[in-house]
Amino acid sequence: MLTQEALEQLNRKKARRWLLYAVGWFPAIIIAALVPVIKIPLTILVIIGGPILVWIIFIKDKNANRLTLSYDPSLAEDANYLKLMEAFAGVAKSQKIHEQTSSKNITQQESKRNAGAGSLVSRKSAGAVVGNVIGFLSKIHLNIKVFGFQTSPPLYFLPDCMITRISGQWLRLEYSDVQIKARTQDFIEDGFFIPKDAPVVGQTWKYVNKSGGPDKRMKDNKQIPVLRYDFLEISVGNKYQESIYCSAPGCAEPFAQALLAYKQATQL
Repeated sequence: MLTQEALEQLNRKKARRWLLYAVGWFPAIIIAALVPVIKIPLTILVIIGGPILVWIIFIKDKNANRLTLSYDPSLAEDANYLKLMEAFAGVAKSQKIHEQTSSKNITQQESKRNAGAGSLVSRKSAGAVVGNVIGFLSKIHLNIKVFGFQTSPPLYFLPDCMITRISGQWLRLEYSDVQIKARTQDFIEDGFFIPKDAPVVGQTWKYVNKSGGPDKRMKDNKQIPVLRYDFLEISVGNKYQESIYCSAPGCAEPFAQALLAYKQATQL
């Protein structure tokens, strides 16, 4: 079982790592400053002392900044947990996943300049991964698969809890606190990469007139596809809130249902 105490231990190890780097590099800086005095070429010091210093710091960091956990295999083989992982795999198949960073309503005049959109949404690329989660498994070693959203902050799912990382600190989150909603959301897609798995539900123009048609005054006006994304709103208390766009059609609702079912199962 992953406890908050274990995560706090890992957080303390990370803090000690930065101290180790500082202690390790301070002598090197002093030696470099003394080179003109002791008449030793800086290149010799770097070639001989540099690799040794880096190796010592790397070994100490590698051994100190890890947390190893072993789960009872029966927990990872629970039917509801396997359904949750299977539903999440459907989300992870999306060619494109975004997290929403902001959203605001706009005026009719602003809408004309933004392809007729009713609101302006800012997004950035995110991910949904199963298995070798970079940035997680490098610090926490488990005997089971890990899956989760690589958002800012991330959200990873384990048999007994979820975890996130905020301001460099790992936090345990309880399934009893999770809330999730699933729906579809149409998005005017004017990006460089258009996911092929997202259904195209319409077309609009970069600049529109009052009737929604193309504004012929604009020479660079072009048609823009309207894509339908699956959309997830996930919150865990006040520690994690994310709105996530997934291009794979029909993936959000099964995952939301599986997560709520697992939430209920963990409370029995």
